[in-house]
Amino acid sequence: MAVQIGRAEEGDQRLDRVIDHSFTSETGWDIDEQGGEASPDAATEEIPVAVFNVKFSPNLGDGVIADCLEHALIEADPRLRPYSIDLAGRLDHHAGNGRNRRGLIRLIESLPPAFRRLLVPMMLGAVVRLRLRPRWREQLVPARMVILGGGNLLADRDQNFPIKVAAALGLAKERSLPVALASLGVGAHWSNAGGERMREAIGYAEPLSITLRDRLSIGNWNATFARVAGTSSPELAYDPGLLAEKVYGRHVAGGFRDRIGICVTAPEVLRLHGAPGSDRCDAVWMEQLVERLSAAGQELVLFTNGSQEDERFLDELCQQLMPYAGVTRAPRFTRPRDLARFIGSLRSVVAHRLHACIIAHSYGLPAVGLAWDAKLQGFFDTIGRAQYLLDPAMHDPGDVAEAVLNAINEPPQREDLDVLQAECRASIADLAVLAIDHAVPA
Repeated sequence: MAVQIGRAEEGDQRLDRVIDHSFTSETGWDIDEQGGEASPDAATEEIPVAVFNVKFSPNLGDGVIADCLEHALIEADPRLRPYSIDLAGRLDHHAGNGRNRRGLIRLIESLPPAFRRLLVPMMLGAVVRLRLRPRWREQLVPARMVILGGGNLLADRDQNFPIKVAAALGLAKERSLPVALASLGVGAHWSNAGGERMREAIGYAEPLSITLRDRLSIGNWNATFARVAGTSSPELAYDPGLLAEKVYGRHVAGGFRDRIGICVTAPEVLRLHGAPGSDRCDAVWMEQLVERLSAAGQELVLFTNGSQEDERFLDELCQQLMPYAGVTRAPRFTRPRDLARFIGSLRSVVAHRLHACIIAHSYGLPAVGLAWDAKLQGFFDTIGRAQYLLDPAMHDPGDVAEAVLNAINEPPQREDLDVLQAECRASIADLAVLAIDHAVPA
């Protein structure tokens, strides 16, 4: 059974004014609202700010980060006009984004390590040089400042982000645009080539400010980038996704307030990007988790953050789960707001995906994280709920089910969440001041 998430028209058009805009060379500013197109010449005080991120990733958690950052920047100073430039070259939340990703992941997995270290960066470099850089150069035309953020963009997996971020920051330098690094996650493991490429790019860009989303990222920065010439010490700025409830609201039809949401991630994703043993959560493991929670009298809804490979794994998993009563499947979400509002309608969430957990926390819901990447540790430490991050390599489905039930009885404290969200908004307000003060003349 697929339960459709209703679109609340009242308020959505207002939200569209902030988060559904993009820049095109033909028309200038194009805002997705009836009669809402605004020319860049209409008000000289408007300051376009290019935000390099992965907003249009099929993993909608990345879109949530971008929406929340853009929304908070405009809230801090309405003169700012942030617009996203996707580091993979995507232009919107098209349902076909990532459609070939599962096959590509399996191909990369099959390569001998030495060959993979050579071939993948070579292919990425060609894509950036021939396709992405020309597009980004055009998209940067109106910009008066560049922000890199948020998300886990300072990480090295086959040099993906080092190659793309270096090219993006190089274009900013080419146009003498000021740069800020904002609310970023920083990985711990770097290849020699990837680390050197990223250090060179950051030093070349001479960022005005550097803010990182958790203390784990600050530690990783200090271990890898502290000696980069011309950079200041990083400061803490929480993940913008913590503002999801403030940005999207709770406009949901037919909510799941009595259901626990299980966010499903494909094992091949966990193998490619995670720690050894992360892919233990295969179909058998997930069925055992469903069985344990169902036996405890819980109603469940299975969903993904939108990635094609996760959806295909969920298709396969659902075939096994048909005999279980009280278990349903959510539709595939194609827009960040729909994912966020759906999660906000749940009783609790259990997930590998970081932003399923962050969105749940933003709505004051208890989340149980399944450890596979250190970035989850950074977040659960930040919110003071590290006891609800479990490593499936060390905990069986019964342990996870027990943690979920305990978390429901010990939800996040509203006062603590209010403090986190206020500090998150304050750091973005500081970023807005920086943009106003340092934007190049039009």
